[in-house]
Amino acid sequence: MNTLLSKSSSRMNLFFTILSCAVFLLSCLNHSSEVVLIMFFLSLIVCLFRFSRTNVEQGIKYIIYAFVAMFATIIPNLFFNNGFAYDHFRSFNMQVSYLVASAVLFLMIGLRVSLNPKIIIYAICIAAYINGIIGIVQKVFFHIDRVNGFTGIFEFAHLSAVLGLCVFTYFLKENTSFKERIFFGIAFVLIVSVLIFNESRGIAIGFACGCLVILCIYIFVKKMKIVYAFKSIALLVILLLILGGTLSPFVKSSLERYHLIKTDLQEYEHKNSDTSIGARFDMWKEAYRAFKISPIIGLNPKSLCEYVKYPNGEIHPRNHCYQRLHSEFFNTLARKGILGILALLAVWITTGVFFAKTIKSDDALEAIFGKNEALASVFSISFMGILALYIVSGAGNEPMIAFSEGNYFLLIVIVFASIVYPYRNKSSR
Repeated sequence: MNTLLSKSSSRMNLFFTILSCAVFLLSCLNHSSEVVLIMFFLSLIVCLFRFSRTNVEQGIKYIIYAFVAMFATIIPNLFFNNGFAYDHFRSFNMQVSYLVASAVLFLMIGLRVSLNPKIIIYAICIAAYINGIIGIVQKVFFHIDRVNGFTGIFEFAHLSAVLGLCVFTYFLKENTSFKERIFFGIAFVLIVSVLIFNESRGIAIGFACGCLVILCIYIFVKKMKIVYAFKSIALLVILLLILGGTLSPFVKSSLERYHLIKTDLQEYEHKNSDTSIGARFDMWKEAYRAFKISPIIGLNPKSLCEYVKYPNGEIHPRNHCYQRLHSEFFNTLARKGILGILALLAVWITTGVFFAKTIKSDDALEAIFGKNEALASVFSISFMGILALYIVSGAGNEPMIAFSEGNYFLLIVIVFASIVYPYRNKSSR
């Protein structure tokens, strides 16, 4: 009986490892993260009836509570101004994912699903190659202005940036072989090419901040030798220069968009808001007006149009009431108020604290578990960089509530927590 149970458990672990790899390998496809999250949920429901459950620790429970809060804070303002009748539950589209993710996280940890970190980190690297090659092919051979994979512009950039941060973390790992460093280094450079050719400035800045966070953790927390860090960065710079030299004309044309920031600001000073930055400033002003009207719970879509966007009763498309306001912070303030901001901060804090507590030295983890299991710390460090990416890029976009980026974040928390959780508990004993 125990042998049969052990075999079933191994098959379950293998299945969810493969499904976890799909999270990253399919990142270039539209709506892949939503589909994979649903597959996780349905598969875990089946497993629920075959395997015994165990308790989850308080840190995981806090994350689950934060996810539920993200869902719950969309509800209060719908009780006003015929919000429910107007909305037809459209506002719940992305918010339901937080509810599903809370159940998936609880079941993954409760069922003690054990994922193979080595397979997953290599799947991430391969996914980086896939996205990078797609980006270069679209730019060089199809002359697409802003490469988008087989999904949207922001989605492709954001999901690729996540892959790049994971690859960067593994690349800096001190006991990584030279062959692995070259393999992962090239993957990192390919992701940088995606971000250049995609021309999403906010995401590129968030990516740079994420890399800086990861590097600082290695130097100040894991006590990486400065000489090793310098050699690693020098190797990346050489690879980047090779890529830049090879694709020089395309790189120069894409980088021109970054110089438009100053032009956009100057245009806005002259009352011209018909630019990328100018349009965002106008949206943020609308968000502030909405916040002043309903600071605690925000405005539902119907009220947002009636009181802020079209206060004089102009005829307007219904979709305008659901347009996001190009800032995670302002959009949340306008649509969920202070309660929504608290829920958003709760997600960032609970996930950040959980993974920050798991950052151990590789030597200590290897002494307990061996080299493969020591990769758990790589995923914890990667998440800190990813969290920085989402927070910084959230200044000009809404990655936490966008379908692809939001579901991707939830899947990252689920997969990384499932990898880290077993070793976190044992290493703390």
